[in-house]
Amino acid sequence: MIESCCALGAAKIQSVHFPEEDKASKSEAIRFLRRNGVKYPTKVLKDLEDRGLIHRHKRGTRNEKLNYSIYELQNAITCIKFKSFIF
Repeated sequence: MIESCCALGAAKIQSVHFPEEDKASKSEAIRFLRRNGVKYPTKVLKDLEDRGLIHRHKRGTRNEKLNYSIYELQNAITCIKFKSFIF
């Protein structure tokens, strides 16, 4: 739990001080979730998006890839870990 909260704090600092680095493409987001122990990351990514915990961002032109905020992803991971810890 403490590790997850520290990672969330580090992601928040990065999003505040380096906003251009606080983005991950869809495939990077899936790998990020998988590295952090989330089973079925594609399904979880869609579910988190549907519930409004994360948002996709499209900057620039129409053909540019979708980006997700690393801070939002880490926040969602922390919420998932807390729920599994509590219940």
